[in-house]
Order: sequence, then structure tokens, then C-alpha cells
Amino acid sequence: MPSWYDDCAKAAGGCLSIKIPTEKEFNIGNTTFGASTSGGTQWCIDHLQGYMYNKVVDPFGAMYYEVDDILSAPNQCRFLVGGEQDSTGKLEYHARVYNNAGLTCSLKDLKHPAKGVHLYELSVDPTSLAK
Repeated sequence: MPSWYDDCAKAAGGCLSIKIPTEKEFNIGNTTFGASTSGGTQWCIDHLQGYMYNKVVDPFGAMYYEVDDILSAPNQCRFLVGGEQDSTGKLEYHARVYNNAGLTCSLKDLKHPAKGVHLYELSVDPTSLAK
């Protein structure tokens, strides 16, 4: 876990952790402005342990990520983490898939394991093509 991943309850939107598949079949990378540390969350991807850490630093921004199937490129999916307005205009902090392109990805909400931390689990299905 990164040293900056603390005081999550004090950050607008808190911290969002995601259990991710290890790097045997899939590569996960940031696609926001060439991997900046602002614009949504401070982030870190630990491919070996299978965890992604995000701490909201811009209450009105989100970070964008891409999952690539390294065994059968160019299949991918994309998801975002951070703040986003819902249909009523209310700001909501979450992680959600927004594009399946050859991979079917989903984010399961595992709720709050610690104060200020929201945990998700990313599932990737390489066998079904996104529709």
C-alpha cells in the first residue's frame, strides 16, 4: 500500500480500492493525460499483489483506466474512478465500467472495509465479446 494512502475519511470522496486480476493475462494502465497524478485521484497500481489504490484529490474529477488482454490484443475494456455527476446532478464517488471492447468487465461493490475506504473487485471475462 502506498504511503499516501491514509486519512481517507478526510478526502472528498475518500479512497477507492479495487481488487484487480494479476498481470498473467491482463495489463491495467492509466489513460488519463498520460498518467498524471491529478485530475481525479492520486493512484497506484500494484500488479503483483492485484490491487489498485485511488485517493480522491480533485473532488470534481475522475481517473480513467484501460484493461488490455495481453494474450489476444486488441481486446480491452475501460473504467473510471472518482467523482461523477448522476442524472440528478448530485456528485457521486465510485468506480464504474464505461466501455467493453472485446472484454467484458464488471466492478462488484464490496462496500467499506475501513472508514473512508470503498472497495471494489474488477472481473474480466475474455471469453465473451462485449456487445
